[in-house]
Amino acid sequence: MKEQPRWPEVLVGLDFLTKRSDIIGEVTRPQPDVVKVLMEHPVLGTVVEVFRLFPEYKILSLKSVFAKDMQEEEEMEVVKDYYNNHLLGGKETYLDCFNSEVGYFLMSRNDN
Repeated sequence: MKEQPRWPEVLVGLDFLTKRSDIIGEVTRPQPDVVKVLMEHPVLGTVVEVFRLFPEYKILSLKSVFAKDMQEEEEMEVVKDYYNNHLLGGKETYLDCFNSEVGYFLMSRNDN
């Protein structure tokens, strides 16, 4: 079976959770390998980022983003542009999604 292609993702070290205490408000672990971070982003406002934890490498891989303050379609383009272009240098890893119960959010193309 052919292996699924991997897209570049935002990766941060575990020290991100303490180094950025100036913007991080709350960190929870809803599952053993999932870290949910609530932050006040300087540009995007209140944002929830959901990471997959790789403890053996001491890194977090960003899987989804919910920008609470940027829920209009045009604003979501700004959020997507920030993650894909500013952080990943033009890669199209994060796709915008809409859920009528939740609103707009970004998901990584890498589904695991």
